[in-house]
Amino acid sequence: MNLNLKNMSEKHLLILTIVTVLVIALALGAVFFLGFLRYRTIKTEIAELQTELDKVRARAKKIEPLKKELKKWAAAAKDNERVLPEHANKEELLEMFAEMKVASNINISSVKINTAATGKRKTRASTDPECLQKVDYEISVHGEYFNLGSFVNMLENYPRFMAVNEFALKEPDNEIHAVTLRGCTYRYVQVEPKQAKRSRRPNRQQGTGKRSK
Repeated sequence: MNLNLKNMSEKHLLILTIVTVLVIALALGAVFFLGFLRYRTIKTEIAELQTELDKVRARAKKIEPLKKELKKWAAAAKDNERVLPEHANKEELLEMFAEMKVASNINISSVKINTAATGKRKTRASTDPECLQKVDYEISVHGEYFNLGSFVNMLENYPRFMAVNEFALKEPDNEIHAVTLRGCTYRYVQVEPKQAKRSRRPNRQQGTGKRSK
């Protein structure tokens, strides 16, 4: 259908122009409305992402203090392990005595190490029993007086707990003294708690029989 604008009256031309303008306005309005809805959706998504990002940043700020606290507890655990080791054995004690021998320039005649039975004790803060295994030792050394004093001093000031209970000094022979030391140390042992036994009580059943008259 061909429109001849020359044959159309001014009224018809005005109506056509108004209809065209309305159609264009509606189209533009629809485009702007859809764009506004999309903008609100994107804005909401951005706000949600920003909230999640703030939560992640807040958690990230807590990581560094936790790392410092973890290092602190690890250092404390390491110090406790040095004082009261958990996996100390006879070979480690012999190695310790050998290092002290070289450092103090004395000679070791004999070493005896005996592991005693564990002694259990329960703490109030926990129901898990803590066991300390006593390790007795007897070591005979000989050397010059000053060197023997250095050896005893190293033994008493060793990071691990080492008690000297007896000190027997013999008469010197050409300025060489012989000393027998008896003492003990302890080894920490964690024992799994035993499950409490449930008491079994017999169920009493009442009789339902009728009484005889």
